[in-house]
Amino acid sequence: MPEQLVKVSFTDEEEDDETDAKLLKAPAPSFIPSSAERFAKLRLMPPPTETSSVASKALQKEFKSLVKLQEKDELPFYIDPGTDS
Repeated sequence: MPEQLVKVSFTDEEEDDETDAKLLKAPAPSFIPSSAERFAKLRLMPPPTETSSVASKALQKEFKSLVKLQEKDELPFYIDPGTDS
């Protein structure tokens, strides 16, 4: 079995920058891409050590539901449905 992921909360302790200002002024919902340096700060889940068709189907079902929510402008973030990463 894969290890349980530990829930970690994130607190933005950095000073507001230009992207933050754009997000605060933008009408909701909207998507403004972040700079590449912000992506380097994200913690990514480790790749799976085991795979199964049941797990893959469950993840695909959840992904499809997120894409549907995004189409209704009900997500606070953006998912690119054209990528597999």
